[in-house]
Amino acid sequence: METERYFAFISYKRGCVDEKVANWIHKKLEKYPYPKKLVDKENCPDDPERIRKVFIDTKELSITDKYFEDRIKECIKNSRYLILICSSKSAESEFVNHEVECFLATHNNDTGLILPVFIDSVEEEFLPKAIRNTEILNRNCPIYKPMFEPKNEMNSYCFYHIVSFLLKVDFKKIYDRYQIYSQKKRKEKRLLKWLSGIILLAFGFFIANWIYNQHQLVKTQEEIIEKQKEIVQLEKEIFPYSVVTGYVRNFLSPVIEYIKTNEPESHIYVHMPTRSKDLNHDHVDRFNSISAYVTDVLMLDTIKQVTLKTRMPRGSNVHRLCSTPDNVLEGKYLDFASTTSTFLAIAKIKKEKQIYKDIEIDAMIEEYTDIFIHQANEILGPDSIHVTFVTSISDILK
Repeated sequence: METERYFAFISYKRGCVDEKVANWIHKKLEKYPYPKKLVDKENCPDDPERIRKVFIDTKELSITDKYFEDRIKECIKNSRYLILICSSKSAESEFVNHEVECFLATHNNDTGLILPVFIDSVEEEFLPKAIRNTEILNRNCPIYKPMFEPKNEMNSYCFYHIVSFLLKVDFKKIYDRYQIYSQKKRKEKRLLKWLSGIILLAFGFFIANWIYNQHQLVKTQEEIIEKQKEIVQLEKEIFPYSVVTGYVRNFLSPVIEYIKTNEPESHIYVHMPTRSKDLNHDHVDRFNSISAYVTDVLMLDTIKQVTLKTRMPRGSNVHRLCSTPDNVLEGKYLDFASTTSTFLAIAKIKKEKQIYKDIEIDAMIEEYTDIFIHQANEILGPDSIHVTFVTSISDILK
């Protein structure tokens, strides 16, 4: 099994402010879309978009048959840089000192690959024993100020100094890019507030005008029924759309992006509910029932859950169809659109209303599914060729 590589390893003292700073740096780095045009190829992270992977023990360590200390040493050895949180607490930590010694021992004693991030101020006594009396303090080291909010300008300086060091790009270029982005966001925010005000004003005028006109109309029974039909139709389109956008944005699009980049011949099938009995059980039972049938009919080895390394922070979980020896199902994935469980809950609420009393719950779910599939394909556009929505087991088998 190939050893996992890390762009940086964060060493810190647990149980104090250092831990909060370490987690802040980790989160910010792995979400930061670095400027690829400014970074030399040899200085780029392995990830083509973000500064990943960055090791932090609370999030990266998993249960293995290796001793904790052996696993830490292995991760340090396979990290390009060491980000060292320096404070009076970390300076007293033997564990932090051992991590620094291990990094030096596995990186030709190159202190140029160590980035100290100081808490409050740069003090030599804040450094671990392993790197005291070195040239490290000759640098312009990043300083984090816990007294300020993380978004404070001082702490923004700290973060972009870290980015500048790791990517080997001039700090001014990195920070100017951030300021341009911030100015753009502020302008967009002001524009959004202005547009919101205009929309609210227009909406208020529309409502007032609508109320006035309604009072002028003769409220015949036929008109009331027609209005109710319009409301029902609007609800039919809006509710599935709210579910579709979340599913496509947070799951389907990242998975399709992964497939296009890494497995262009692969395809994903999404099983959709059409009856209440499809949703009466929880997601696990639904998966077990469908997977048992598909596995038996197609003579598969199994259907197992895998995590694809998509742009989502924790990847995306999807089910892989593991084929028979002839590999006829290579690159086939299956998902069950768990967000559609809301269809049944909404249908039950609607059934209690007079306007829906003559509509069966199964009919509502089937209609929601039809709208969901249509809207999802519209949102995906050309990418819809990578996904097939199915409503029955037989569709999957075909």
